[in-house]
Amino acid sequence: MIDAKFAKLNAIMQVAIDAHNPPMIKSDYIKYTNISGIEMLCKHDEYTNTTIIGFGGTDEVQDWYTNLIVHPYEDPLGFSVHTGFYDAFCLLAHKLYQYTFIRKSERLYVTGFSQGAALAQVALLYLSVFDIPTESYLAASPLVGDENFQDKISYVSKLKSYYFCNDIVHYLPFGFGYQHPENSINLGWNFSLNPHDLHKYKKAIIDYELKLSNSKR
Repeated sequence: MIDAKFAKLNAIMQVAIDAHNPPMIKSDYIKYTNISGIEMLCKHDEYTNTTIIGFGGTDEVQDWYTNLIVHPYEDPLGFSVHTGFYDAFCLLAHKLYQYTFIRKSERLYVTGFSQGAALAQVALLYLSVFDIPTESYLAASPLVGDENFQDKISYVSKLKSYYFCNDIVHYLPFGFGYQHPENSINLGWNFSLNPHDLHKYKKAIIDYELKLSNSKR
C-alpha cells in the first residue's frame, strides 16, 4: 500500500517537472500546452481513470512579467488573488474544458512548482465545477490569494503545499495580504546554493511523506 502511494506521489511530482520539459511522445492522454510561455501538461491514466494536471514554473521573460503583476484582482466570488497569476491561468483555462478526459476522470491530481504552484491554486477553483475528487501537491509556491481565496481552494481540494524555509520565493510578494494554504509544510533548511530547485523539492517531499507514513505505522 505504501509503495503504491509513493509511486503515485512520484508520478505527480514528475508531471510538475515534465511541464518544463514536455515528453516527446504525445498521445490522446498526454496533452501539453504552452501559451505565451505559460505551460500546462495533462496526463491521463486510462486504467485508473485519473488525470494529473501540472503547471510549469518561471523559465521565460514572459513569466517574470506575470510574476511582477502583483496587485490584487477582486473576484466577484468574494476573494482577492494575484492578478498576474489569475490572468496567466485564464490563458489556459479553456483547455481544461476542451480535454474531455479531464471532466470524465474519477479523480484529479493537480501539481506545480514555483509559478506553476500558483497557477495550480487558481486552477483548483475552476476545476471544482467538474465535481471530481481532487488532490493537489504544490512545491515552492509564492503567495497567491487572500484568506477567502485559500478557504475556497481548501474546501474544493485536499491540498498540500511544501516549501524550504530558506527559499525566498515562499515569502513573495510582500504587502498585499496574500496567504499560503493552511496545510503548508515546512521541509526545513535546504543546504545548497539554490534552494529553489524542483528536483531537490521532489526528493524532499517524497522523503518527508515516507517518514510521515513510517511514523504512523
